[in-house]
Amino acid sequence: MILNTDTSLVHARLLEALQTGEPLELILVLRGRVGSVRRKTGDVWSVRADGQRKVTFPADAVVAATPWRGAPDKRNARRAH
Repeated sequence: MILNTDTSLVHARLLEALQTGEPLELILVLRGRVGSVRRKTGDVWSVRADGQRKVTFPADAVVAATPWRGAPDKRNARRAH
């Protein structure tokens, strides 16, 4: 398990798994606004962080969902003024 923020270690581990075909369980932290996407295979969820592409995922891939207070809510900030 890699618990370091040094992305070179993560890159090396992912590259190793890619080259060997080893399946991995990845635990990601995604911060942003969620949405729902209807598909033929069932509903999936999405999240988009500021300046990033939308990431879609099934609900069974979620380990935890907690409020994130790290960035100000731009919509609420405008209403407060």
